[in-house]
Amino acid sequence: MIYRTNTMSNRALQQKSSYSQKYQRELGLSVVFQYIYYGRFFLPLNLANYFIDVLEGIILNYHEYNRKVWEIVYRSNFFVMNYMERALLLMLYAEIKIGQIPTSLLVFIYIRLAKKYCRKNFHKLIPVFVSHAEKNF
Repeated sequence: MIYRTNTMSNRALQQKSSYSQKYQRELGLSVVFQYIYYGRFFLPLNLANYFIDVLEGIILNYHEYNRKVWEIVYRSNFFVMNYMERALLLMLYAEIKIGQIPTSLLVFIYIRLAKKYCRKNFHKLIPVFVSHAEKNF
C-alpha cells in the first residue's frame, strides 16, 4: 500500500510540472472565484509554488486586498463588477504585490484572461488598474 501511495504522489508531482503556467493561472483564478462566491477555499494539487503563494496571499489578506482593489476601481468607470471580474482583479493585485513577473507581461496576460472570462469592455480596465496599483505601493 505504501508503494502505491508513493507512485500516486510521484504521478501528481510529474503532472504538476507538466501543466503550463497559463493553465495553472486559470486554475488559480477559479479558486479565487470559488472563494469569493462560495466562501470556501480548496487548493488543487497541480499548482506550482508561485501560484500557491499568490493564492495564500489572497486568502490571508483577503479584506485588505479587496479594499485596495475597490479603491483602485473607484477611480475608473467600472463601479459594478461580477464575481469573476473581482477574482481576476484580486489575482492580478496579488501577483503585482509579489513582484516576480514584470507588470507589462501581467498586463498582457490579464487582458487575455479578461477578454476570455469577463464582460465585453472589462479588459480596458487592466492597464489602468495596474498603473494605479503600482503607484499605491
